Amino acid sequence: MKIGERLLLVFMTMVFFALVFIIGCCVWYTPFLALFLEFIGYSIYLKIAISAILLILLVLSFRSMLVSTKKAKNNTLMAASTDEGGIYINLDTVSDLAKRAVKKIDGVKELCVKTVVNDEGAHIAVKVSLAPEVVIPEISVAIQQSVKSDIEALCGIRVKKVTIQVDNSLQSQTK
Repeated sequence: MKIGERLLLVFMTMVFFALVFIIGCCVWYTPFLALFLEFIGYSIYLKIAISAILLILLVLSFRSMLVSTKKAKNNTLMAASTDEGGIYINLDTVSDLAKRAVKKIDGVKELCVKTVVNDEGAHIAVKVSLAPEVVIPEISVAIQQSVKSDIEALCGIRVKKVTIQVDNSLQSQTK
């Protein structure tokens, strides 16, 4: 849940607590409702303010209802189907295995991995920072082969593409 949605939820909760308090006062002290309505009746500005707050609450309630019904991002994929059920692997696990495969290659200093899976297979994007003495095309091919073979062997997931981006600015970002 994003920070804006959390703040919205806190705001709406506070308003609903206030409404529960007012309703509770009306139930236990009947003249409170008459006094409250009379107080509101004297001021046009208070009527406008309360109407605006109620309209905002209505809109925010609909928005939070739509956010809560939004389909959550699927962070797992089915690696295999057996007679006993399915084997599901979290995308973070696939990314961690890809990182481990890249770290086996000499000359890689820093790395960042992003994994996306669709019907064709896994697409793994690897962003690496390399030592200055390595030959970039050779190490890139070695990284691609290592990631592809390790993921396919360990997870049973077909790797469609391994994209390598060499970016030595990663070193300055991680410090």
